[in-house]
Amino acid sequence: MPDSATLDRATLVREKVLQAQHQRAESALKPFRTFFLALAEQVTGAYQTVSSAPLKCTLQNSVNEVVSSEAFTAEGRQYATPRGNLRALVRTDSQFDALSCEICFGGAGAVHKAEDDVHRPSSKIERRLRELIIKEIFGRLPAALQSMTDLQITPVEAEGPAKSQTAATDLHCISVTMLVNAFSLSTEVTCLFPQAELENLLAVQIPAEQRGKRTARQVMMTCPFELTALLPPEQISLSQILALQPGSVLKLSATPSHQLQLKMGNTEIARATFELRSNSVALAIA
Repeated sequence: MPDSATLDRATLVREKVLQAQHQRAESALKPFRTFFLALAEQVTGAYQTVSSAPLKCTLQNSVNEVVSSEAFTAEGRQYATPRGNLRALVRTDSQFDALSCEICFGGAGAVHKAEDDVHRPSSKIERRLRELIIKEIFGRLPAALQSMTDLQITPVEAEGPAKSQTAATDLHCISVTMLVNAFSLSTEVTCLFPQAELENLLAVQIPAEQRGKRTARQVMMTCPFELTALLPPEQISLSQILALQPGSVLKLSATPSHQLQLKMGNTEIARATFELRSNSVALAIA
């Protein structure tokens, strides 16, 4: 069993590797930064068409990612240019609906903790609002591209349900993630573009050795890690410990409202509190 010092050193090395890989990916995509920043401004504008609430959209990261062409066919959009077509895809995280509804319907930015919110399907109004904002982002994409090219960029109108005429293939894509903050809420909006198509349109080329590489962060994001939840320490006498038998009940001073430590190895990750959801016990990050 490795000691705590060894684990701490391993954690430090892992963090350094992740940081170096992320910096290398950012450096490779640096020629597109003007476009990425313009894209963040257009995402802000997309939200402002449905709400006047103050919000901030910042560029969080840009990495390479492999995506199936089916995703672009099913949910993406296509744009025609004199240099060929460009496909685009927009992804949102689980907080997108909550933030959108909060700013559009006059909320105050409070964090909701309804028991079944995580498990319930999106309501009709949430889906409609999501569609409106994503459609607006797609509509503003040509304006962001104009920050790096003078070419005419025209959306290609889909004729009926999208159907792929060819077998699905893996596309090496550029993934741009933006962080949207409003009140105390935040959500991530990610735009993806086939790398070869974006390079061709903007006349920018990334060195071939950088294409399609998965960063250490992307690999480790799918790796399982053990997370331990710890109650506040309890002090009991030696006689109580010696008296413990199978079936004994140990009364603790902690209550459901007490915060728990969430640890990975010897490193504290966050604090949490108990929540009851349906027939299970959950931990909510404090």
